[in-house]
Amino acid sequence: MLMGNRNEIRSSLLSRVTFCLAVGAGFVEAAATLVAGENIGFADAGYIVLLAAPFGILAWMSRRYRDRRIFKTVLFLTVLCLAAWGLSHLIDDAWRFHHEPDYRRVQRLAPFVVLCGNWLGVGAMFWAERLLSRLCRRK
Repeated sequence: MLMGNRNEIRSSLLSRVTFCLAVGAGFVEAAATLVAGENIGFADAGYIVLLAAPFGILAWMSRRYRDRRIFKTVLFLTVLCLAAWGLSHLIDDAWRFHHEPDYRRVQRLAPFVVLCGNWLGVGAMFWAERLLSRLCRRK
C-alpha cells in the first residue's frame, strides 16, 4: 500500500472534515428551523432548501478545490464560522420563541438574517476563489 507524505494526508483530511462539517451544518440548521417553527407547512419547504443550500455549495467547493492549500484552509474557517454563527442565532431564536411569550408577538428576523448571512458567505467564498486563482496565476 502506497502512502502519501504527511502534507498530502493532512490536506486530504482537511477537505473531508470541511465537507462533513458543511453537510452536517446544513442538516442541523434545517432541523433547528423546523424545531423552532410552530406552524411550518409545505410552503416553507422552499425556505428550508434555501437555508441548507449554501452549505451544500460549500461542501461542493471543498471537494472541487481540495488541491488548493490556502483556499482549503479559508474554506474550512468560513464553514466553521458560518455554522457556529447560524446555529447560535437559530437556537437562541428557538429557545426564546418557546420560553418567552412576548417574543412570539414580534416578527422573528433570526431565520432571515441567518439565510442572508449564509448566502453572503458563499458569495464571499466565490470571490475569494477568483481572487486567489488570479494571484496564483501571476506568480
